[in-house]
Amino acid sequence: MGKATKHTLDVQWICTKPPGSVSLKDHYIRTNYLYQASTLMALSASSDSPDSNSLNDLLSRSYVHNMNWVVKKALIKLSPTIKRTVCKKCNRRLISGKNCSVEVTNTSNLKTPVNDILTVSCICQKFKKNYPIGKNLNYKIFAHNDNLLPVK
Repeated sequence: MGKATKHTLDVQWICTKPPGSVSLKDHYIRTNYLYQASTLMALSASSDSPDSNSLNDLLSRSYVHNMNWVVKKALIKLSPTIKRTVCKKCNRRLISGKNCSVEVTNTSNLKTPVNDILTVSCICQKFKKNYPIGKNLNYKIFAHNDNLLPVK
């Protein structure tokens, strides 16, 4: 850090951006906060009936809706892992065993592990997503690759 005397300031230290800074950082921070808040509210929602519209469930859905609004307005990209944990139809934060069901199915005639499909379905019964998990065991999501370029 540059030394500041009584009347002069190290101008170079103030004007340069730190290396690897992220543009629109405040939007990412807000998105992260809304995601964590929706997770907390979804976990604390009453589990008396799976389709109950408790206050915490409604708050959780509202936080996810606001998160999607911030992402669209700021033109930022979410990680695929975050996108997979949100219902696109009812804006619920999908938590296995709480408000969504996860099962592995194999509908092929051969019943080989290569044809396994992970099915995630929301309790709203409008959202069902299939992920082929048996095709390539070494597959990595693009965001999880180690050889990505650093952010500048």
